[in-house]
Amino acid sequence: MKIKQMLEFGMKELESFSDNPRNEIEILILEYTNFKRIDLIVNVEKEINDEISDIIIKKINIRKSGMPIQYIVENQEFMGLKFKVNKNVLIPRQDTEILIDKILAMYFKKENLRVLDIGTGSGAIAISLAKHLKNSEIVSVDISAKALEIAEENALLNGVLDQIKFIKSDLFENLTDEGKFDIIVSNPPYIKSEDIEKLQVEIKRHEPNLALDGGEDGLDFYKRISKEAIKYLIDNGLLAYEIGFDQGEDIKKMLLNDFYNIEIIKDFQNLDRVVIGIKNSWKRCTVFDKLDFIEKQYQELNFKISDPKIIANQTKFQKYIKDHSEIRPIVEKYREYKELKNAIEEAKEILSESKDKEFKELAKMELDESLEQIAIVEQDLKILLLPKDPNDDKNVIMEVRAGAGGDEAGLFAAEILKMYISYAEKVGWKVEMLNTRISGVGGIKEASVMIEGKGAYSRLKFESGTHRVQRVPDTESSGRIHTSTATVAILPEVDDVEIEIKQNDIRVDVFRSSGNGGQSVNTTDSAVRITHNPSGLVVSCQDGKSQIKNKEQAMRVLKARLYEKELSEQNKEIEAERRSQVGSGDRSAKIRTYNFPQGRITDHRVPITFHRLEAFMSGEIDEMLDIVATHFQAETLKKLSK
Repeated sequence: MKIKQMLEFGMKELESFSDNPRNEIEILILEYTNFKRIDLIVNVEKEINDEISDIIIKKINIRKSGMPIQYIVENQEFMGLKFKVNKNVLIPRQDTEILIDKILAMYFKKENLRVLDIGTGSGAIAISLAKHLKNSEIVSVDISAKALEIAEENALLNGVLDQIKFIKSDLFENLTDEGKFDIIVSNPPYIKSEDIEKLQVEIKRHEPNLALDGGEDGLDFYKRISKEAIKYLIDNGLLAYEIGFDQGEDIKKMLLNDFYNIEIIKDFQNLDRVVIGIKNSWKRCTVFDKLDFIEKQYQELNFKISDPKIIANQTKFQKYIKDHSEIRPIVEKYREYKELKNAIEEAKEILSESKDKEFKELAKMELDESLEQIAIVEQDLKILLLPKDPNDDKNVIMEVRAGAGGDEAGLFAAEILKMYISYAEKVGWKVEMLNTRISGVGGIKEASVMIEGKGAYSRLKFESGTHRVQRVPDTESSGRIHTSTATVAILPEVDDVEIEIKQNDIRVDVFRSSGNGGQSVNTTDSAVRITHNPSGLVVSCQDGKSQIKNKEQAMRVLKARLYEKELSEQNKEIEAERRSQVGSGDRSAKIRTYNFPQGRITDHRVPITFHRLEAFMSGEIDEMLDIVATHFQAETLKKLSK
């Protein structure tokens, strides 16, 4: 029988038993022949020998009896990996890939994680995570010994057996010696008991009931796991579930007391499919319980950095010194708060008990002063406790581009660039030009600069966006005010360990630098253009005098852009926020306006207006940076308080 005939025969035989008969007959042909999928499209006249044809026809008949195709061929593809399956385990489904993708997105580039997979079945979740989370340790549990045998075979098949420990256990029953985990993940039974009979025949007859029945409301296992998971998760550890299509809100409510950042993730049909939550480290604790804990940590670190044994181990010593310096401002502010609190209590006691009028007046003055100060200190503490941006201490790659407005936009872009360079030099940062494209009238089409200095990113990160200028250009004879724009992008410099670029993924071209001539310019092919093929990103660098230097700088810019792109893809909210900040360069989209006729600068996000444009353009922008940073801190505090 030819491939074409077998396809037609199989589709006709299976059309009443399968939602996708073409796919299932293809699975059978590929499983029992040496053909490739392309043969089923372009080489359909090839012959399938009689013996193999008979086997495939027998398998078609078994499929018609209701047995799932995956059990017939005894394997299933999941996350690009092949898994052995039989009647002792659930068939891994595409929906579960949403769960895996979410975990991988959240723990992008993390290593040495401990993961617990509850109800592992075929091992699909554990093995997929082991494949993608480098150097991670996975513990997989299941109540079924037969399921664990299949899971171990699959781990061996996919080369991760040494990363996974398999334990026969009813949920957490046999895990008392396993310690704590960074991630607990589960796809437990979630079908209501009364709905089991309503399932498709192939599911209820062939897939293990033990892996389907979730009790009266379908939530039995979620209740049990959620209650126990708190004991086994580290602080701020992740609990991740696959769920039934209508269970999202019920499970979210279940997690509210012990978890935060709870999220319901939809599948491609917009149905509930995954729920995640982060373990609340400070459950039923006030902010002051947290501060007491930090102060205790600080005292312990004081002893550690004074210990000669630790001083001798420079790796540990440097880590403790860094931790100590990071929490010192919080501890100092908290101690100031406690002193003010004591002063308030003492003043109140004097006012209620003392009969000396003059003494009471002094106490009243001290009370008023302390109350005023403690309000400020409380706000300072809230800001110090805000989550730290991991990029804050990094150097910056700043990209400035002319937006709308023709030549005037290019001139304004050049002035904006000069303003930031002046500011960087004033605060003692090192500035290095990476790339410049000059416009014909002394402006720039685009430019990239490296700004190196402690805290450069934390200081400049809110400058990303569209900057608008309103003024009369020199070429405007009628005195009419024109509006033009320039866009600014602030990218953190990226370490090699954060972004790996394979040499096979890039194309490097060299060309002659453009510019105004002079020594070493326009005489050699020193300019470099790097194209990153997988992403399509192109970076040029020509301001250095040597090809080697330009290539090195272009790679730094490429890594920064890839890092930003990767983070954006991992978090759609970040991408949405970045679009709202950077915009398109259109005149109507702006973060700040520079009005030259009125001598004012207005930041539209706060909003705030200054009337000292000349000083601002010369690099005196500290006050504006402070106000904008405070604005975004306040916005973060509002979100956290909701």
